[in-house]
Amino acid sequence: MEKLDSHINKYKELKSPHDGIHFGVTSSAGSADPEAVNGTLVGTTNGYTYYKFTSTSSSTFDSAGKNVQILVVGGGGGTDDHGGAGGAGGVLTTNMFTPTSGALAVVVGAKGNQGHGGMTAGTNGGNSSYDGNIAGGGGAGGMLNVGNGNNSGYAGSNSGGAGGSSSTRYTAGAGGSGGLTLKSGVTGSTHGAFTGGVTVGYHTGGAGAGSNANGASSITNGGNGIGGNSNSTLQSFLTDMNTLSSPYGELSGGNWYIGGGGGAWQWQNSATPRGGLGNIGSMFASVSVPANSGGGGMANLNGKLAGADGLVLIRHA
Repeated sequence: MEKLDSHINKYKELKSPHDGIHFGVTSSAGSADPEAVNGTLVGTTNGYTYYKFTSTSSSTFDSAGKNVQILVVGGGGGTDDHGGAGGAGGVLTTNMFTPTSGALAVVVGAKGNQGHGGMTAGTNGGNSSYDGNIAGGGGAGGMLNVGNGNNSGYAGSNSGGAGGSSSTRYTAGAGGSGGLTLKSGVTGSTHGAFTGGVTVGYHTGGAGAGSNANGASSITNGGNGIGGNSNSTLQSFLTDMNTLSSPYGELSGGNWYIGGGGGAWQWQNSATPRGGLGNIGSMFASVSVPANSGGGGMANLNGKLAGADGLVLIRHA
């Protein structure tokens, strides 16, 4: 009987609720697992575990002492009927770093809202951030000039919106200073602070700036977002997310891009909403900028004038 009791007690010890291996409270190394609130644990690939934050609702992430790497995209600026196109949100990536301990706020910058008919302007996109690393929102495009509008594009925290439409040219919004911030001690890359295009003419505003290029002062697509061979960390993030989840950004020529500026108002019936290269505007097309791309709003007549919400991706080995 004593021998049987000994085996029973040994079994209870192995099934203890404090044993993290059995109950998932801790990792096999004894440290707590990261926790995302209002975020999504996407999965693991290529040696990284990914979390995504796409909602502008209140969110937190606790890294539990693990080193992390992040991709942050600001919200895109909105525009007005016939106005200048919105600027894209800024983009930043970091190298591995250890965040401040505890559950830290994850902020996804909201898209800039649309204006209407020279009576109300579009709004700037919101800043996205995590642990002091900030990607600024894009500037709104200038309004149609009906005598009481602001025809100049708005600076925003990141890339500027384009000048509004009129018979004369109006100043574009410049990229905002301080809209792209890496926390002290954190290394990485930042992309943005470009200028929107100036007005082309009556009913034709300029193109919005992208996260990697100025907006043109012509009837054309917006400034391109960051991507290609210029940021290998961004390529890795967006490639893995395409494998695990819905893709973010745009794949072109074998490379990923994100944060494209809004397209100028054009005399055509179709538009191209792009997640990374500059969006192409239209007179009549009713299309929205791809979700969570940080893209600037495209100029058109059908009420699809808002920018896109930003994005925060976090990964650890």
